[in-house]
Amino acid sequence: MIKFDLHYHANIFRLRKTEIQNRIREHKQSIQKSAVDFIASTEHAYKNPLMAYHYLVDVVSEMETTVLPGIEALSKEGIDIIFLYADEESFRLALKDLSPFGWSVKDAQALVQNTNALMIVPHPRTPGRTGAANKLPFQEYKTLLLQADYVEIHNSSSVLLRQLFQLKYLQYIVPISLREKVEDTFMLPEKYRGVNLGWAVSSDAHFPTDQVYVGSTDENMKTTETYFDFLKRRIRFEPHQVNTYYSNKILSLIKNGQCVFLEAFLKKHYKLFK
Repeated sequence: MIKFDLHYHANIFRLRKTEIQNRIREHKQSIQKSAVDFIASTEHAYKNPLMAYHYLVDVVSEMETTVLPGIEALSKEGIDIIFLYADEESFRLALKDLSPFGWSVKDAQALVQNTNALMIVPHPRTPGRTGAANKLPFQEYKTLLLQADYVEIHNSSSVLLRQLFQLKYLQYIVPISLREKVEDTFMLPEKYRGVNLGWAVSSDAHFPTDQVYVGSTDENMKTTETYFDFLKRRIRFEPHQVNTYYSNKILSLIKNGQCVFLEAFLKKHYKLFK
């Protein structure tokens, strides 16, 4: 069995030196515990994805885990798209074309071809505002999937909210539409999965302890095959639990809420001053 986490955030942007050291230590502990074979560094475009990649490479330097260079890019429509690369050089060259709000989802196929990227459509039905299936008319969403290699069928960022919404005193307060999007993020319905696509199962971890589920497969990687060649086969990963659920739901909610607030501020800044 091979384990891939195709959506992971170092989340060290704008942290103080001591905070970065603590975060790195937490990453090491978490990745050693999960024993994931491959982790895609997919930091947001507005949070220095190249720096994030370098930090994660250092984190796994003494492990069997390989870090894939990538980015969670943000289109001018406000849609998240993940691009992964075969090596750091390709990643560096691609970054100049992937500034936040500097490209359109209509350009996605050209970006994949011009930069030799692998494309993933993450959390299409996220409760947030960046899901492709939320932003685009359904036919345009289906067209986007035709250009992609993977669609994210399971995203662990939904685990915490899903747990909270199951609490008795919240069951009758949470709007049905929000509950549905959380469920669809946890397990994407068939109608949003497209045709002949690989299935990404990802933690979308912004903090190391958020890496609850990753993707696993019994497909074998050939001895002459790179991870990039392997992923180009459009593997249909299945959810594999590598960590327990959140022990302190309220603390985790506050921590992730602060992260979401900072990211919203950064996105607004880039949109105003791009």
